[in-house]
Amino acid sequence: MNGLSLRISGGGCKIKNPIGVEPMLIPEDYINNLYRNEHHNNFLKATSVDQQLSSLKDIFSSEPCNNENLRFLVVVFLQAEQKHPVKSFLTRCIAKNIDIQEAFSVVLSKEITWAASFKNLEVSLADYLRDCLNCAVSTLSSNTLSPTEKTELFNLAHLTLRLLLYIVQKVGDKDKIVCTFEEITRSVKHILFDEDAPMDTKSVCGMLLVAMYILENGDNSWIDLLSLSTDNSSLEELLSNEAAKLSLYSAIATVVPVQQLHLTCVGTEIAVIVLIDHILAIGERMSSDSTFTLGVTRSLVHISKSLDKSSMGVKVTDRLLVFVWAHLEHYMDSVRHLTSQMLSNIVKYSSGLERQGDKIGVTSIIKALRSFDRNRKSFYLTLTSLTNELGAQYVMEVFPNVINEVICVLNVQAVQASATTFLEVLLQKHMKESPGKEAYEGWVMCIVKHVSTHSLDSAVMNILEDILALAVKMDENILEYMLPYVTEATNNLKCVLMLLSVIRRSRRTSDVIGYELLEVAAVDTVDETRILSLSLVVESPKSTEMFSPEDLKFVLYFLKYNCNAQAPHFRQLMLSMMKKFVKRLEDSYKVLKRKREQSDHYLQFVEDLREQCYSGLLLGANYSRRLVALQVLDWIEHVSLEGYQRVWRDEHVDRLLSHLEDSYENNKILALRILTLCPKETFEKTFSTSLKLEDVLSQASSVKPTDCSCAAYKLLLLRNRCGSYVRGLAERDTDRPERESFTLVSRLLSRVEAEVEVCESSVLHAAKDAPMYGLVHCVRYLLETVDAGAISSDSEWTQLITRMISLCLRVNHAVACVVNNSSPEGHLPMDMNGFAIEEKDSSNVCLKDGRPVTAQMVLLCAWRSVKEVSLLLGVISSKLSIEGECGSGGSVSAQSVCEMGEHFTALLAETKHRGAFEQAYVGFTKLLTRLWRCQSPKLHELPKRWLRELLAVIESGDHHKLCATRRSAGLPFMIQALVITELQVTGNPKCFSQCMRTLLHVGRRSPSVEARTHCTNVLRALYRNTNLNDAVAAYVGEGLLLALEGFEGITWQERNSSTLLFSALMVRIFGVTRGKDPDNLCTRNRMTGRIFFLRYPALADYMGNKLAEANDSDKLLRPSVYPVLLLLARLYPSALEGTVSNIKLVSFIPLVLSCAGSPVLKTRQLAARAMVPLISPHMYILHVEAMLKLMKDRLIKKNYCHGVILQLIKLFEAQPDDLCFDDKLNDLEEVLLNTKWIVEQTLTRMPCYLLTDDYVKMVDLIIQRFPEEIYAKLINDIKPLLNDILFNGSKSIINSGKFVCLANVVKLHFSILNIHNDLEETSVFIQKCLKHDTYEIVLVALNSLATQNKIQIISNSMRLLRKGNYIQLLCNVLDSKYLECTQKALQLLVLEENTQQDIINAKLKKKHVNDTVLLESLIFLLDSEHENLTHIYLKSLTGFLSKKIIGSSLSGKSVLEAIRVVFACAFSHNADNTREVVVEFLEEAFERLLAMDIDLDESELFEYKATLFCTIAILLEDDEQTYRQRIACIITNLYNRNHSHDSHVIPSRAIEFLMQIVGSCKNGKEILCVLSLLDFKSEVCMNDEVNDECRVFDTNERYNIFSEETVFTSTCARALQKWEKSDLLRYVHYSINRYRQTFESLCGQNLSEFHKNNTTNAKVALLYHISNTRTEM
Repeated sequence: MNGLSLRISGGGCKIKNPIGVEPMLIPEDYINNLYRNEHHNNFLKATSVDQQLSSLKDIFSSEPCNNENLRFLVVVFLQAEQKHPVKSFLTRCIAKNIDIQEAFSVVLSKEITWAASFKNLEVSLADYLRDCLNCAVSTLSSNTLSPTEKTELFNLAHLTLRLLLYIVQKVGDKDKIVCTFEEITRSVKHILFDEDAPMDTKSVCGMLLVAMYILENGDNSWIDLLSLSTDNSSLEELLSNEAAKLSLYSAIATVVPVQQLHLTCVGTEIAVIVLIDHILAIGERMSSDSTFTLGVTRSLVHISKSLDKSSMGVKVTDRLLVFVWAHLEHYMDSVRHLTSQMLSNIVKYSSGLERQGDKIGVTSIIKALRSFDRNRKSFYLTLTSLTNELGAQYVMEVFPNVINEVICVLNVQAVQASATTFLEVLLQKHMKESPGKEAYEGWVMCIVKHVSTHSLDSAVMNILEDILALAVKMDENILEYMLPYVTEATNNLKCVLMLLSVIRRSRRTSDVIGYELLEVAAVDTVDETRILSLSLVVESPKSTEMFSPEDLKFVLYFLKYNCNAQAPHFRQLMLSMMKKFVKRLEDSYKVLKRKREQSDHYLQFVEDLREQCYSGLLLGANYSRRLVALQVLDWIEHVSLEGYQRVWRDEHVDRLLSHLEDSYENNKILALRILTLCPKETFEKTFSTSLKLEDVLSQASSVKPTDCSCAAYKLLLLRNRCGSYVRGLAERDTDRPERESFTLVSRLLSRVEAEVEVCESSVLHAAKDAPMYGLVHCVRYLLETVDAGAISSDSEWTQLITRMISLCLRVNHAVACVVNNSSPEGHLPMDMNGFAIEEKDSSNVCLKDGRPVTAQMVLLCAWRSVKEVSLLLGVISSKLSIEGECGSGGSVSAQSVCEMGEHFTALLAETKHRGAFEQAYVGFTKLLTRLWRCQSPKLHELPKRWLRELLAVIESGDHHKLCATRRSAGLPFMIQALVITELQVTGNPKCFSQCMRTLLHVGRRSPSVEARTHCTNVLRALYRNTNLNDAVAAYVGEGLLLALEGFEGITWQERNSSTLLFSALMVRIFGVTRGKDPDNLCTRNRMTGRIFFLRYPALADYMGNKLAEANDSDKLLRPSVYPVLLLLARLYPSALEGTVSNIKLVSFIPLVLSCAGSPVLKTRQLAARAMVPLISPHMYILHVEAMLKLMKDRLIKKNYCHGVILQLIKLFEAQPDDLCFDDKLNDLEEVLLNTKWIVEQTLTRMPCYLLTDDYVKMVDLIIQRFPEEIYAKLINDIKPLLNDILFNGSKSIINSGKFVCLANVVKLHFSILNIHNDLEETSVFIQKCLKHDTYEIVLVALNSLATQNKIQIISNSMRLLRKGNYIQLLCNVLDSKYLECTQKALQLLVLEENTQQDIINAKLKKKHVNDTVLLESLIFLLDSEHENLTHIYLKSLTGFLSKKIIGSSLSGKSVLEAIRVVFACAFSHNADNTREVVVEFLEEAFERLLAMDIDLDESELFEYKATLFCTIAILLEDDEQTYRQRIACIITNLYNRNHSHDSHVIPSRAIEFLMQIVGSCKNGKEILCVLSLLDFKSEVCMNDEVNDECRVFDTNERYNIFSEETVFTSTCARALQKWEKSDLLRYVHYSINRYRQTFESLCGQNLSEFHKNNTTNAKVALLYHISNTRTEM
């Protein structure tokens, strides 16, 4: 229980305030000068942005054009911040409303008094802004600024530059302002040359410089910037810097008019061509810098938008396409998207030229496309653009087989989305150009052919179906071509169903559906096929479309075989379909009746469906069958069908009553809903489930919580359907409201009072005989159904409620000694100085069977009592009326409300048990929700007072009433309840904001450790709560700083609470972790550094400082470094990094690298994880080379060397695709070769095995992921060293990490051998490893042999190994004392042929035994050896048996004994791998075993066949779905040999095939009798230990939760009835007498129960029932 987030939602209300946005405020001066109407006042009084927006809407909907409203709107517009929602709303409304625009502009111009005088101030303003810029630049020159401070200064500079640019562009008198340019230019140069300056700021600098240069030197002076030579020294200086050059060239593309760019020449070339060449040159030179790449892309996209205005467009496109092809699949999203826009612009321009007759542009694009790999996304993006511009026919002529090629790559995830988009666009264009038969052949048949010849997943099938549906939508005539194929191609199930689905979506009727085909699909092995078959019948565009009798028959058929589906996903899909079906059934029936058409088949169907569902409620049915049956029954019983009279048979009602005791709550609810529809007189009869009140109350007092829940539902049934019975129990007959509820609640409260008295005298006796919680639980259920308005003025009900509240407080007080104890889980009351103990010996309180009452039972009684009391008080406070609130009446007094509040606050403050205070939170939440809405001022103020007092207690440090352990216990829940309910009810975050500010302040500033711990624990709960998503976002940054600082706390409890807070904030910031591998986080669990530091800017400095302190020698442990590294591991560089902020993740690389030298291993490991996302692909090779160079120094500190290796390992594991090593191969080879000293040091007297261990892992990764030229020399040099390490050993006495190191050395050696491909050397090496004394070396060798397919050299050398003593070496390993080695060696021996004799010899020392002895020996080993070896010995046994039965060399008795062993291994209590071996054996040999002529007498032969079929039956009911399906395939294959059935079916259908197979064979009827009584040896609910009073927790169905013994028995018995027409029971007795030994061995306890006629056994009862009725269930 380490989580604090509650699973129970306190409500579904949204928090209305937008994230981090406060309502705007208008200064008092403006307010006093405004004429205000009602709408204006509402706006000024609003406490949230939503309320202000609502007021503005009222103004616009009334008279927005009157003077008062216009002036108010103008004032609001001017006072609102730039991006405030109010300003955005006003801008949208005025932009859309033409009538108000002119009037608004007039009032706005009057209000802006400085607008007219701006022209006179432009020079002064420019001087001021120049000085501001100088000040910012001079401050930036300081070296003492932190990254956050620099970011703020750059933001100020950016704003100043934009204002200066505006003035320069709009200036009236240029002579006055030119004098400021020189000083501005100096400041701008400083920013352009500053490496930390964001690229966006540099871009504004470039635009300002170009604008000033043009203003100063003339309109065409910008040409100087493009000239290669210039006399302007200032320009030369600027053009010597790449960032400044790119900024200037980007500015030219933006500032200079398009016509000038495309008409003006620079030298002999057009200006735009020169500009593009310069920009592309910068992109090539600076390709390793992502900010430059983004800047280049932006500039080129801007240029591509004006292609149509240029006469040199083809030259431009040729240059742009070079860039496009290289960057369409760039690793940065923004570059990819911008490049895609550029491509669209180029294709649009080239297509225009194509239409004019100039084909050169399109031809160059197509030529490039032909060379593209079809697995590149850029191929489909380009095709989509071409199709949009040139049409489908053109594209299909250029690429004739394009449709089929694209369909084939839909299974490639990387291009699936882009390929799908292209297909849709191509289809739409093609259908317009060539509809009809050509489209059918080109699309429909192409898709059908692909589906029929490929195994496709559901995602691809859905895509193809959607494409076909789009085709039909565009041209319905295609259906005429589809229909003949559907009717003819019945053997292609997938295709036909897909086409049928498309036809149904097109509003076609069901006359094309072949029901025989649907029935085959309904029992198909593929879930999607089965669901599709049902959807074809159920789903219809018309909700009132009639069902044919065949439709309804098919639905019954489908439910019969699919209602027990184990997969939850399939079950939910099926139920959703059935819900649609029932709705359509009801609607279409009404239409039938209205049209007076024949509807008898509807009524008959409903009766059949009810009967089928009730038969599914058989005792012993699995959860899925019960749920589906009850859910469908609930829907169908609530359907109103005119003229239909439901018949409620006693048998059906009895089954529903039994399901009030179902293990699943949902099934109880459904059963109760159905029972409430039964006629009341039905319950006057007696059923197997008692409804007598005394019996129900006894069940409510049970120590088993599930019994209490059952009792509650029975009481609800008594209240609703047995009113006369309940009223007869009343002491006096009065005409009060809710009489039945009053009577039942009164009786329950009397019982509670009696049990409370027992508890007050002894909690031990209460745990045994008077647990209380069940009765309180029942009271709550009854009270929830009471009409609060009806009882509000009834005095007796008021007295009863008062008594109820008082009793609840007594219950809580009686068990407080347990739940308030510091260790309630192991607490017995006799530990507490005689409190709540009888004077006599209470320590020996025992259950009826003599077992003592345990601490767990006491705790269960206590915390569940507190839980139920809290929930009951919550119902009272939320549901019932409060005195004086509405009129004079009221069921609950104000005093009682106060008492409940005091009870909850004390309970949450003092209780230590989580289960108790979790539910107290739920009750407290209901009370608070009522109080926030309460009209009584005294009660309404209570929550605020409680919160103030609680925060004051935390702040004061007086915590004697608060729990300092257990994460502050109920304190976080109490504060959560107080602040969340306020937000949900009022939408006002005042208390929440006050609470957060107080907690954050106290958490960081309080001198008390307990106070800081409590604040941290409460904050953790608030950050985790989903109801505070928006409201809490503004406080995440401060909370994160608090958590990070808490890691340095002096006490464990503070550090622990900070760790938990940090974990909660990680989830809040990055989302719930979606994968299990921390090294490969989902993209959704990560964030760009740019976004992270924009949201939480204060963390940049803090994280940098903490990493810098990591290697401080003054302190070994730096706990705050760990969370910082974890944060960095979640961040990755943004494409926009460096554009709007100077904080770059790259700056953390040296800091993380320095953490590699930490003496703490965990720090080095976390640093390795943190380094990976910081290294972008263009930095990868250079960074790897630099780190390898660090390792070549033999004097490097070993900790640092190890940390560097760890970082390299993580980097190699995350190696980017498409790395280019061409110019770095020699360098990498050299630096790598210089690191071999790490292996050499392993053979010295002072080896570091940890260093060598990770080094060999690193080298292994290099071999797997890098070109051979890099590591060839290294592996040649270290290979003999590795051999010495393994077999010559070190003389050192140091062994720490040695054996793990040796294991990895073996793995590396195998990798090297795989490269050298020397079979003889490999064979010798394997033999030496198998002989080695070290367990780890032997195990690695065995594992490598077991997975030889992964290492080619081992697979190739097996022939040489087998020629040697390979088998003997494996046999020697069998004597190992290590189980894992024995298991692996045994697996390898079994994989070899005819090794049974070797195994027997090695384990039992028996040589040259015959087949019979060998078989007996294998059975002996299977029974006696460790359970982990069972499946291996069984594999050997079945392999031996499979070979011997072919030649019939075994005796019949030996085969029978082996089959008995196989049968015993098929039961569900065996391990999965053991049962899998049985399945594999049956797949291979079942048919041969069944047809085998075996030398046995009649009884033994019967046992042999019966055991075979029983093994099949047991596995058909296995808990593992794959085993069931494989066995079903065995049955289907056998069945298909004699029947015209050619497809595999699901197990539920295969059971019926099995019955036919068994019935038709010799002694088939007797085998059916065995199967009817077969003991599956799987505990299910019917055999649960219901009388075990010690089992207070219900473990539900154990072992096999799928098995349905009784359903299987029913199927067998009905099959037997078809083959044997005489009395069923008599024939079963006859069969038992004839083959008693077989029945005893296979049927077990069921046989003895059958002889005793014990109908409490469900199987026996079912046989008797079927025998007596002989009717279909």
